[in-house]
Amino acid sequence: MDFTYHMPTKVRFGCGVLDELGKHAHGLGAKRALVVTGRGSMRKTGTLDRVIGLLDGFDAGVFEDVEPDPSTETVDEGVKAAKKCDLIVALGGGSALDAAKAISAVAGNGGKASEYLNGRKAEKPGPGIIAIPTTAGTASEVTEVVVLSDKERKIKRSFRSVRMYPAIALDDPELTLTMPKEVTASTGLDALSHAVEALVSKNSQPITDTLCMAAAKLVLENLETAYEDGSDIRARENMLLASLTAGFGITHAGAGLAHGLSYSLWTVKGMPHGLACGLLLPHVMRFNLGYVGGKYAALAGFCGYKSPEALIGRLEELNMALGVPKNIGLRESDLPAMISGAGGGVKVNPRPADEKQLASFIRAMM
Repeated sequence: MDFTYHMPTKVRFGCGVLDELGKHAHGLGAKRALVVTGRGSMRKTGTLDRVIGLLDGFDAGVFEDVEPDPSTETVDEGVKAAKKCDLIVALGGGSALDAAKAISAVAGNGGKASEYLNGRKAEKPGPGIIAIPTTAGTASEVTEVVVLSDKERKIKRSFRSVRMYPAIALDDPELTLTMPKEVTASTGLDALSHAVEALVSKNSQPITDTLCMAAAKLVLENLETAYEDGSDIRARENMLLASLTAGFGITHAGAGLAHGLSYSLWTVKGMPHGLACGLLLPHVMRFNLGYVGGKYAALAGFCGYKSPEALIGRLEELNMALGVPKNIGLRESDLPAMISGAGGGVKVNPRPADEKQLASFIRAMM
């Protein structure tokens, strides 16, 4: 065995840990903060006002223009708002957290956000980040990765830098109680796909394997309950823990073909990321059978299923319960865009896939 595991983010997990925000901000020596969040939901729930109140004594501004699937243009506007800030408070779901991390990286290294999607490196630190997730899925609060869309080129890509790890993550399950059912479904399936794909990734390692097994089991045991009864705090707590734990895995091991093609489905059909991952995951698992060194069998047994096929059947039942569409209307003309957008997911997927194999795989889902 030869591996490295690096996790610089301090995590505070538990109901009510949001109240510690001011203490942690002071501990980072911050003077001027920028709260980065989405377009309305945090203000509607009162969470944004609560966060601003907890930053009493700081020179705090708000940038609440982050859209779903945040764009490079939005990040560039956020960099302007972050001028002279030494702290960024990322508040919301994965989109808000990703945008905040990208704002920090670009503010610290210069240039435009689109340049980082094209290979520019973020080698210098930007403003420190305190991440406060309000959904249970992306685990962006403990990863070095962000995903941005480039509207001009109509692409969605990720880039990574150890400089984008938040200094502090405040994972408060109470903040996830306001998630609508459709968001609960999409983010939960995202967490599940993180766990399963990182488990069998070519970059997997013993630590991430252990974390991903635990995360997948938590999702399978709690997602339907959280979906049907959003007020069930135990299910919400377990789903946030599952998301966090899978995040510890994916930031090192990466995700495979389901994630790669989910970006393509967003480009071609506008399908939300988590739902796309949920739709694709059973197909990808069948494609990978025989290439994962027994890990699907181990996962199935750990989760209480007799075989990988039984586990895959459970995932398909879960998709049905969560309203994931089966027929997404893919056409032969969509194949080039689907294949070109698969990106890095193909590189770490346990079974190699060339363009011909990808085309055959996608046709099987039509």
